[in-house]
Amino acid sequence: MASQFNWKVSFTVHNVRLASGSISAEGMEIDLHPKSDKDLPRVRVSYRFGTPASSPTIGQQAKETIERFLACGDVEWALLGWDVRTVVEDFDLELENWRELSAQGKNPPPKFSATFRNTATWNKDSVSRAWDWSKKVACHADEEPIFRILRLLRHSMVEEDEYDRFSKVWRAFNAFYNHLAGGPRSSERSRIDNFGKSLIATNSKWLTSAIQGYWTPKSSIEHYLDFVIANRGWNSVMDCLIKQGFADNQGVNHSETLAAAVSTQQIARALESALLCLYCERNRVMHGETISDSERDLLYVCALFLQRIVAIALNEFYFIPIKESA
Repeated sequence: MASQFNWKVSFTVHNVRLASGSISAEGMEIDLHPKSDKDLPRVRVSYRFGTPASSPTIGQQAKETIERFLACGDVEWALLGWDVRTVVEDFDLELENWRELSAQGKNPPPKFSATFRNTATWNKDSVSRAWDWSKKVACHADEEPIFRILRLLRHSMVEEDEYDRFSKVWRAFNAFYNHLAGGPRSSERSRIDNFGKSLIATNSKWLTSAIQGYWTPKSSIEHYLDFVIANRGWNSVMDCLIKQGFADNQGVNHSETLAAAVSTQQIARALESALLCLYCERNRVMHGETISDSERDLLYVCALFLQRIVAIALNEFYFIPIKESA
């Protein structure tokens, strides 16, 4: 009987801690990396799987499987509004039973290597949950756009440069609102408005909590976002957007609209106005008007806010319905 091809994927994930000991789940073994330390925590991961035959695309398929797993794990951090940058390096795919296959006259493919980029704490539940969601999403009718959005969201989360970070999460958001609108048939502003109205219609508790938290002044510094807000003299995330005076090319001042929504505590209006403020910033960034290093704090705030909105939308439009239909 012909032997199957037994593959082993190994890679290192930076900025990740383990809750305790090693983790074994879904063919995956996760251990603390020998060079892990307090300043740069990292884990070493091995993932084994078998295929009945070889393929020139097996390396890319393995990489895609791991990327989907990581993206499904990172969306939980984005849902909480946390800045987590888990970087993957030293990604290798090797054939463990190549000697046996060679003896059978088969020609094993060459070793496949790649580098792609992820501070988080993993435990067995979180690892199993990410694998489970990657498989569930793969069975969904909207698999392609969901994974596209997840991948872009993850790429923005691990990006170090604030300009690229904001640009990448905007691409995730753009893919999302185009998908909801059924394609770019209407104006971009209309599609952004449609996204906001559709998300509000879900009556999301996550969204309500996020918007209220973002207009509430912080009294202490718990995360880097709090430090940026305090250091720049902003009272809150929404205050940051209000003080930018964002106006579109029709002269509509979305910062003023946002200020009015915050003062009257209107969740829906605050969300829609904040998204249009970010659209103004997106246009400045994409058109090369925003080039100063002094802008990086604003871009950091904008990116973190939008990452959380995209994660909440993924949760409300897909993850919750998938879970409820199971």
